[in-house]
Amino acid sequence: FVESGWTDISLAIPFPQNYIHEIQAFLDQGIDVSVYIDNKEQFEFLKQLTRPINVCIEIDLGQLRTGINWKYSSEIINLIQDIHHSNHSFSCITSHFGDLYDIDGKETFKFVFSDLMTKILNLKEQLDQHFSDPIQLSLGDTLSILGATIFEETFELRAGNFMLNDLMIQSKGFCEFSDIGCLVKAQVISKFDSDSRFVLHCGGVHLSKEKHSLDSINYGLVAPVNSEWPDKPLAETSIVDLFQEHAVVHSIPQVVNSINIGDLFWIYPVHSCLTMDAMYHKNKINYL
Repeated sequence: FVESGWTDISLAIPFPQNYIHEIQAFLDQGIDVSVYIDNKEQFEFLKQLTRPINVCIEIDLGQLRTGINWKYSSEIINLIQDIHHSNHSFSCITSHFGDLYDIDGKETFKFVFSDLMTKILNLKEQLDQHFSDPIQLSLGDTLSILGATIFEETFELRAGNFMLNDLMIQSKGFCEFSDIGCLVKAQVISKFDSDSRFVLHCGGVHLSKEKHSLDSINYGLVAPVNSEWPDKPLAETSIVDLFQEHAVVHSIPQVVNSINIGDLFWIYPVHSCLTMDAMYHKNKINYL
């Protein structure tokens, strides 16, 4: 991002201490850098920086990934006070509504989203009573961006994957197949009419072995490369197994019988973030 000219960068994980020199270099270049923290030890490391940085406190609303538990308001207040007394700037409290990825679909979205918003707004209210200036609230996750219309008292949305989408999002009803903007192109390297399967040159090093909970999706769906971009994947066809460089696809006999060795197929990834990262490091990214 920096090499592409971005001057406002947010490192959206709890501050990794071994990045301290890279962060200092960004600050020296005049780049506006924001970092996340979720405990006092991380903040102590930030004191090594010779230029001010924006500090965001990550809040855990129940996902049990990273962040300070939303109920621990006194710990959060103390950390905000420490930031205020330093050369750095307190930016906001922030949270990722990761629990939404466990819902079945849109039917349960509003209940889970409302519960998460209630928790973070409850915390914000407590903090606002303690500090003279209102606490800024920054939220960021794809399903919230796609499914919600109101974000009360939120000054910033930091979404992740909502521009590209993937099968994880489509299967929950938050986008259509035509909204998925990240596909992998792979060639047929083998086929077996006897058990209705064919093999694509695309494996775990390309798709990161991310398996969907639905058996109808497994490791991904496919569509033949007949045009610039497909409308939807083939029915009754999915990647059933992944090896390092092999994707085993099972389909119905009439589909497999019509395929020739060397044919090209699009693969709809289960998780486009992992796929983009894997293909980026293989220098295989093309933009349409």
